[in-house]
This record gives sequence, C-alpha cells and structure tokens, in this order.
Amino acid sequence: MAVIPKPSLRDSEESKDQSRSFAELLSSLLTQTSDLVKNEIALAGVQLRQMLRTYKSAATYIVIAGALGLLAGMSLVAAAIIALAPQTGAAMASLIVGLVLAAVALFLAMRGFRRIE
Repeated sequence: MAVIPKPSLRDSEESKDQSRSFAELLSSLLTQTSDLVKNEIALAGVQLRQMLRTYKSAATYIVIAGALGLLAGMSLVAAAIIALAPQTGAAMASLIVGLVLAAVALFLAMRGFRRIE
C-alpha cells in the first residue's frame, strides 16, 4: 500500500509565500507598466510641442516670404506697365499685362484641376 504524505504546515507556508510573491510581482508589474505608459505619453506630448514650435516658426517665415513675394510681383507688374506705356499708352499697357497674367493664371489653374482628376 502506497503512503500518501500529508501536507505539512511547512508546505502550506511555502505555498502562501509563493502566492504572496506572485501577487506582489503582478502588482509590481502593473505599477511599472502604468508608469511606463504615463511616461511615454508625457514624452510624446513634449515631442509634439517641440514639433509644433518648429512648424510654427517655419510657417511664419513662409507667410512672410509669400507676402514679400506678392509685393515683388506687384512691383514687377507695375514696372511692366510703365515699360509698355510709352509705346501703347497707359490703358493699353495695363490691359496687355492684365491679359497676360490672366492667361498664366488660367493655365496654372487648369493644370492643377487636371491633376486632381
């Protein structure tokens, strides 16, 4: 007949220690995971703010360049009208330059709409 050992007091104490250790490990794992997620979210926020700061600065320069480019274009249009005025008269020079600009604008707009299709 086989003898089945009875669980001793020592065996039950070891299983309690093991279960306590597992619970503590699980708790520690959950705490560390939570901290890691919080830190990653904070880091992503810092990186996003840094990128936005960079893009805001770049956008400011682009807007200023666009405004100055518009002023330069207006000056060139005025210069073209002034250059044509002695040969054709002021009104005809303005009409010629305006029609040329309208044709270029129409060409660019049609090209852009074709790319959308």
